[in-house]
Amino acid sequence: MNFEHQPPNTDTHLISEADADRIATLEKSAFDWSIEQADIDALKEYIRSPNVITVIVKGVGEGIAGYVVGVPSLTEAELVEEDEAFKPSEHNLYIETINIAPEYQRQGLATKLLQLLITHAQDRGYQTISAHTPPELLNLYRPYLHSEPSRTIPNWYDSGEDHTYIEIDLDEDKPGHSSNS
Repeated sequence: MNFEHQPPNTDTHLISEADADRIATLEKSAFDWSIEQADIDALKEYIRSPNVITVIVKGVGEGIAGYVVGVPSLTEAELVEEDEAFKPSEHNLYIETINIAPEYQRQGLATKLLQLLITHAQDRGYQTISAHTPPELLNLYRPYLHSEPSRTIPNWYDSGEDHTYIEIDLDEDKPGHSSNS
């Protein structure tokens, strides 16, 4: 196979403040929105929180191939406005975003990031991880689900796209979990 770019290096780590500018660049390319310095400053403040778990995969050079952000669901109470059945809990880590740079997609990085997030969440004592996911990402989570997703929310945040609520049980005794992940 001929690759236009090198595969990302396997260096994964919890995010540092120094990664914020590179994440802002990835956000801009993925979502096509302009990023102001205030956005970068807000991102740095957000990732400084000891309760936020952010794992990144480095790309070639100084770039970031992808990242995932998990936040305590108690900080996501406004989600109830979009999903009335959402129940914030101190035992639940909510996936705020998972993002892979376009040139690194379809290489298993989202799965790797999810596995690392699960490991960090278990280490911090979380019992579940949840997310509202668009249909195209549902298969990413399927291996970790113990039942079919229970609900779909139409027109998530007026995006015109439906999102499905998923919840991953972090009980290591259940299928799909390995203490070696």
